Amino acid sequence: MNFRYHQTQNLMKSLLQYSVLVLFVSALLQACSPVMYSNVGQNVPLFKEKGEVFLQGGISGSDGEESVSGGGFQFAYAISDHWQSNVSFYSLGDKTTSDPDEWRGSGSYLEIGGGYYGASLNKKWVYELSGGLGFSGIKNKVGGVKQDHTDVSHFKPYIQPSIGLSLKNFELAFTPRIAYNTFLKTNYEISEPSFLNEVQDFLAKRSDFLILEPGFTLRGGFENIKFQTQLVLASFGQENSQFINDVFFSLGLAFLIPSQKD
Repeated sequence: MNFRYHQTQNLMKSLLQYSVLVLFVSALLQACSPVMYSNVGQNVPLFKEKGEVFLQGGISGSDGEESVSGGGFQFAYAISDHWQSNVSFYSLGDKTTSDPDEWRGSGSYLEIGGGYYGASLNKKWVYELSGGLGFSGIKNKVGGVKQDHTDVSHFKPYIQPSIGLSLKNFELAFTPRIAYNTFLKTNYEISEPSFLNEVQDFLAKRSDFLILEPGFTLRGGFENIKFQTQLVLASFGQENSQFINDVFFSLGLAFLIPSQKD
């Protein structure tokens, strides 16, 4: 048992160190091209019984083509012994660059979903199968005299299975999400012909695409209040990842409000 405990401690320490490092590096980086798509976090409440409420909030960031940072909020409610509903919101952007010729981007993402959950007899292992709809918008512009800009929006239905270990002071979950992204709006104005061709080529090849998003969620602390870190990756089935952020990370607090039993 002591060996398992120390293994868990080392794993949590490594993930926390990685998340802090990525967030720190991202804050120092400057954007040199627009971001057209970015993956976000996953709502993984790990419910065990009807009436539980899950709240989570903290700082977030994504990395890949460029680096952005911001914050996010998650809410979920166990409607019955096996069904839950949830909503998530993220706001990310890059405001670090002082170069007027560099790109600056910002975006927001809203997700509404729900699904089925269950637990083993000893309540230590939890599983979920949820799905929902995501809506996002990303705007990029050059800070100087140029009028270059991009303005895109997305529609993203998804299926999200999860399997997790849920103990009193520790939780760990793996979530291999599958999503399908569609661009609803693609407005842009770019003065440089070669760069304009790159943007047009990207949008032509990726107007719709399937996304595999494996996520890892780690929580530690008290029974109903835990520190949470999450890492979500994205795979698009193509080598070209230009204009895409495919690594998401977050640090925050997670609250589980127990069911109010009679």
